[in-house]
Amino acid sequence: MSSARTRWPSPYAVLT
Repeated sequence: MSSARTRWPSPYAVLT
């Protein structure tokens, strides 16, 4: 979960 480093929302961060 790199939601902090990515520009994508939390849901997308969970997938990565």
